[in-house]
Amino acid sequence: TPVLDAASLPERKSTREAAQKHLSFAESALSKLTDFSAESVRSALWDYATKEGRGAVLWPIRYALSGRSKTPDPFVIAGIIGKSETIQRIARAKELL
Repeated sequence: TPVLDAASLPERKSTREAAQKHLSFAESALSKLTDFSAESVRSALWDYATKEGRGAVLWPIRYALSGRSKTPDPFVIAGIIGKSETIQRIARAKELL
């Protein structure tokens, strides 16, 4: 489980409120998936991320899942760690905000 710094959760041009909103969307969308492959995670988040700003949406998810600024894309991480751990890490990040 990564150790997170709340100040690092929002993308640098974004806000805590926006990061909270994006993490909430991700938590809800990913909770509904039955197939939890990297590709299905990408499909669940991509249109929303494109509409809201990919960096603003995907950064807090990536950081919540890994605790690092440089990682493989968050879809790959989610596919590797699985649904339960992904949802738990996103929920933990939301609590920090």
